[in-house]
Order: sequence, then C-alpha cells, then structure tokens
Amino acid sequence: TKLKSFDGQLYIVANRNIVEVINHSMANSLAIVDVPISYEDDLDKVEKVLSEACEKLTETLENLKGEVNLLGINSYDASSLAYRVTVETVAGEHFAVQRKLRKALYEELKKNGIEIPYNQLVVRNG
Repeated sequence: TKLKSFDGQLYIVANRNIVEVINHSMANSLAIVDVPISYEDDLDKVEKVLSEACEKLTETLENLKGEVNLLGINSYDASSLAYRVTVETVAGEHFAVQRKLRKALYEELKKNGIEIPYNQLVVRNG
C-alpha cells in the first residue's frame, strides 16, 4: 500500500503490517485549539472576549460544519492556563481551520489587551 503524506512524502507499507487506519476524509473533522492565558489576566474578561470571538468566527470562517465553541479551561501549565476552543469542520479541513482560529483568537486577545504568555526564567543572584 502506498500512502502519500500532506508534505509529499510517499510511504510504502506491506499490507501485513497495517494494523490500524484513520481516515480523516470520510466524515467531518474536529478543529481543536488551546489558547494559553496568563494567570494574571481577568478570567471573566478573557471568557467574554473569547466567547464573542467564537460567535464572530462562526459567521466568518469557511469550511465549518457547526458553531465555534469555547469549552472552558482545559489545562494548567507552568506559566499559563489554556482555554479550549473547538469546531466541527468539513472533512480534512481541520488543520487549516485550526491555523485560522489561532490567528483570529490571538488578534482578538491582543486587541483587548490580553497577552499570550510565554515561558520566563527568573534568575536571582544571592
């Protein structure tokens, strides 16, 4: 069996070695984006901004099969917490939609004075 990856690489696999197959083109896909937020930010404001952005994006993004949903806080990391945003997409379009979501959500947060955190190292001498 020959499999061609999205970046053009051709994989040749003996059929006896195929154990599991995932077909992303058969049914709708799910775009999942985790948005990191600083612990210092006002979470009520963040949720309001993200909710409004999700409503706008539902109307403007292409290849969606449903509404853009803000699910809530998904994880706590060392320098941030992450909100999860999801949307069902046309089969195989989830990666493109994820990239568009990341850009649009970043721009909306920036416009509202909410910074995306980055790892910082504090060094103390003495």
